[in-house]
Formats: sequence, structure tokens, C-alpha cells
Amino acid sequence: MAMEDDALDVEVRTLGRSKEATEASFDVLEGADDARTCVRQALASRYAGAAKVERIAHVAHLVRGRNQQEAFRLALEEARAGTNTTSYVDLVGQANERGWKEFQVDSEWVEATDRKAQQKQEKLERELAGYKTNLIKESIRMGHTDLGEFFYERGDYMDAFRSYVRTRDYCTTGKHVLWTCLGATKAALAMGNAQHAISYVQKGEAVPDLANEPVVQAKFNAAAGLAQLMLREYGMAARRFCAVHPDLAQDPSWLVSPQDAAVYGALCALAFFGREEMRKRCIENVQFAQVLEHVPEIREMLHGMFCNQHAQGLEILDRLMPMLKLDKYLEEHLDTLQREIRRCALVSYTLPFSTLRLASVAKAFRTDIAGIEAELAGLIGDGQVLARIDSAHKILYARRSDRRRLVFAQALANGRAQLEECESALLRSSLQRHDVCVRPSLSHLQDSQHFSCP
Repeated sequence: MAMEDDALDVEVRTLGRSKEATEASFDVLEGADDARTCVRQALASRYAGAAKVERIAHVAHLVRGRNQQEAFRLALEEARAGTNTTSYVDLVGQANERGWKEFQVDSEWVEATDRKAQQKQEKLERELAGYKTNLIKESIRMGHTDLGEFFYERGDYMDAFRSYVRTRDYCTTGKHVLWTCLGATKAALAMGNAQHAISYVQKGEAVPDLANEPVVQAKFNAAAGLAQLMLREYGMAARRFCAVHPDLAQDPSWLVSPQDAAVYGALCALAFFGREEMRKRCIENVQFAQVLEHVPEIREMLHGMFCNQHAQGLEILDRLMPMLKLDKYLEEHLDTLQREIRRCALVSYTLPFSTLRLASVAKAFRTDIAGIEAELAGLIGDGQVLARIDSAHKILYARRSDRRRLVFAQALANGRAQLEECESALLRSSLQRHDVCVRPSLSHLQDSQHFSCP
């Protein structure tokens, strides 16, 4: 039993580092005896601070049975490790709504934490007022930064955002501007404001010193990718995640871990990249390959789909879906991404063939003939698959264009364009030869001389 529990810990932590991991599902989560260990191992090494609490709380809302109770218990333990008493009280209330009365608000801890936080806030504000009196720009900037970090830890993301933004007026180096933009981006994402996050990422990327800060650059790419994902701009999100540097793992307090970047980037790329762009940004991208090493099953799925092993890739995706649904930011997009990945796989599978039996397509995509026929009919109706279906014999016939006719039509079009260009050149030459041209008026020349520089 102990060996099975240890294996489950490893499975949850790696999102499928082995075949047993990919067989994980909600049923596995319900039947585990060590849910607390599973969730802790899955999230401890990836996140820290507020990001860790929010991730565990999200998992607590999704799992069922005894494990939901244990997940809430772990979320409360992590919340008590910080200073966000509002989040702690909310979690206790949500647990009580589910009938678990053993979870009670620790009023003494809440009052003590709030009292210490109030004292710390007053101290930081006094120090900031003193810095402003002495007009020390660097100290003022640090004062606003400390206040921003304080508000962020307390869960007051709006005040944290304001404090981070105020540091902009007191920055003296490019690195200071980068940290300002990072703080504002982090707070904006925590508030769910993707547009603000993208705006400050763009401001940060305009700083020349960014080239010397690979970790900061990785954070900007991850944050921009997450913001684009929230806006459902999946293609742009994929480009951002594929540009994430492996050094992102150095800061577990950031909202996105390297594992997240690998999963988000691979899924968005499979759904919305063309083959050439996928080869360039995913397959041959050494930097993204290092990020993919954190999630081997996602890497295997990506390479399998690129090599036209669609059945294998879709099977891996289906096995990973229950675990992926536990992700806070990915959950609401999974159905769309899965549908688009399947669509791209169908288009890619049918493209090389002039004649294809629906039975073979159904077998490759693990469905029945009626289902695959309906899917292909939809793709044909949308113009994504140029073919027709023989419903009687269950055969797909590709509609091939007449290449000979296309070549002749293109040649005639090029000839007409060259003829028009030659006629225009001859007309211009004739006009110049006969001195038929429009010259500027005298008043226009005088006005030009009047406004010209001496």
C-alpha cells in the first residue's frame, strides 16, 4: 500500500511522467488515502505564497468526497502560513457550506494577524512619508515596492497594483522599470485584468535592459501568455509560452510555473499552429524543448501529433484531461482546445490522401463510422477539408484542383500585369518626350521658399 501511495504522489506531481500517471482521473483522486500528500507534492515545488494557496483552493472545489475535505484542510493550512486572513475566512465558510463543521475560524489567529498587518502597514506608510520628506527617490521607490508586496500578500491586489505603478515615477535605472512592470503585471493578473497585464508587459519589453535579464523576460512571456489565454487568444498565447525560458523555475512565487508553460503552450500550439510554425516554435526550439522536459507526456503528445501519430497523441490527451481539469487557468479552455486539436488532427490526417475509407479514419481516431462521418461533414462544410463523402460506400474523395489550369491562369494574369506596366512606362516616356507634364505654380514655389529653412 505504501508503494502504491508513493507512486500516486509521483504521478500527481509530474502530470504523467509515466504511463501510470496518465491513467490518473477523478476516480483515482477520490480513492486515494493520502490526498493531502498528493496535492502537497503536486503543488509544493511549483508554487509559493498566494499562487500556491489559490491553486490548492481551486483543486479543493473540484475534487469530491473525502479528498475534497482533505484538500480544504490543506488549503487552510497554507492560508495560515501567510497573512491573507480574508482568503482564510472565505475558505472556512466554503468548507462549512459543505457540512464540515470541524473547520472553524481561528479568531485569535485572525485578530493577531490583522493587528500585526495593521502595524506593519502603518510602519511602511510612516517610512514612505519620511522618504518623501527627504526627497530620496530610491528610498521612495523601495517604499512603494514594499507596500505593494505587503498588499499583495494580504490579498489586496488593487492597492498592490496602485503601489507598484507609483514606483514608476521614482525609477532611475532600466532595471527599476522592469521590476515596476513585473509587479504591476503580477497584481493585474491576480485581479483577472488581462488587458492591464498585457499593457505592462509591453512597457517592460520596451526597456533595453531586458536583454540582460532572462528570468524577467521569462516572467513577461509567461504572464503575457497567461493573459492571452484568459482573453481566448490562443495562437498569441502559444507564441508567448513557446518563448518562455527554463529559468522561470527560479521563482516559484510567480503565477505560472515551467510545467504550466509547457502544458499551456503545447495545447495552444496543437490547436492553432500550422505545421511550419509548430516546427519552428515547438519542435526545433531548444529553449522550449527544455521547458517540455518538465512534462514528458505533453512532450510525447506534441511530437506524436507533429509526426502524424494522431491516435497516440489524442489518447495521451484523453488520459491527461482529468488532471488538466484541475488547473485553475486551463479548466474553462480545455473543451475548446481539445475540440480544435482534434479538428487539426483530422485535417492533417486526410490531407495526403485522394481516397480514404471512413472505417480507417474511425479506427485511427477511436470512434465509429457515423461519428467520424459527421465530423468530416462539418469540416467539409467549413471549407477546412476539400473533399466529398460517398455516404453509400463510406469513402472520402478528395477534391483536387486542376494544377495545369491554375498554372495557365497564373501565367495569363502575370502577362496582363506586365503588359499594363509596359504601357504605363511607354505613356510616361511619351509625355516626358513631348514635354507634357504638370509643373508647380509660381505661388506654390514662393510658398515653398517662404517656409523653407535658411
